[in-house]
Amino acid sequence: MKQILFGDDLLIHHITGEDLTAEDQALIRTGFYELIIDHDQTGWGTLYSRLCLWDVSTPMVFYRSTYYVVQALSDYPDIQRKGLVSIGDFRGSWKSSFLQIIKVIGESKEAVDKLPYHNATLHLIYDDPKVDTFIKGIRAVMSKEHQMRQRFHTGSNMEIEYALKAFGIDPSDSLDINSPTGPMSLSGVEEDIRRREKLDEEWRQSEAPYRDPSSREALFPNPQDIILGRNKKIASSWPGNMAYHALIGTNTNRYTSVDDEDRIAKTSIAIEILDIIHREYNARFLVRKDTIWEVMDDIEARKKVSQALRNFTREIRVYAS
Repeated sequence: MKQILFGDDLLIHHITGEDLTAEDQALIRTGFYELIIDHDQTGWGTLYSRLCLWDVSTPMVFYRSTYYVVQALSDYPDIQRKGLVSIGDFRGSWKSSFLQIIKVIGESKEAVDKLPYHNATLHLIYDDPKVDTFIKGIRAVMSKEHQMRQRFHTGSNMEIEYALKAFGIDPSDSLDINSPTGPMSLSGVEEDIRRREKLDEEWRQSEAPYRDPSSREALFPNPQDIILGRNKKIASSWPGNMAYHALIGTNTNRYTSVDDEDRIAKTSIAIEILDIIHREYNARFLVRKDTIWEVMDDIEARKKVSQALRNFTREIRVYAS
């Protein structure tokens, strides 16, 4: 998702406000999506969305802005563990049509289902009976897990307020459901953006040591790096892995032409390939360890290259037979 929205160059670090376009930042300033901390009485955070402010005329702007807001959850691990309360507010005059928004939600369904947080409950509030049809459309494109956690609240502002209180959500705390701009005033949104800017700077400083080319650890892999792990689907489509496999493929015939007993010659080929990876591709072999990536030492990396050459050789022999 990050690669599609921001490109290869920004894969190597935490996305900050500086990585957003002017259009992205303008959309965030409308308060269309807001992450509210320490709001719910149970200690859960709240992700509030004012759907009437959704502007999906430029989907990539909408997706990037949403990504940036939700990414802020990484600063609050307690909220991720406890779960997040989501509130979708359907009231107000809409910038985009129902059909446009259903289309965007449908296209992003897979990404939403894989967002790295536990969605405790989803509360949908509305005051227009016509919205019923729209909500049924949204439910149709959501996973069963999300459908089971949905709660619907309609009626007057007072009725909605009491309904939310029954679930431990006190609108009088920091969620002003009567506000035309959502739970935060526009000045509140600006204040939240300034808070995010401070956290962004903390991220930049914390990432600086990992960006040193000599560092043996990395927070994010570079596009040219070769990532190793159990998730073969991601690894197989990673740019560095694809270039690495292409390099192995071009050297397989040379490897197979060497006598199997001549281990020195075969090892020399693996060392040559490893040198190309380091010197020409400026790539590293990375292994996931807890919350970081560790650079594999050259001995282990050379073994990986030799193993890849043997695997390609076996595939060629099986195909030939």
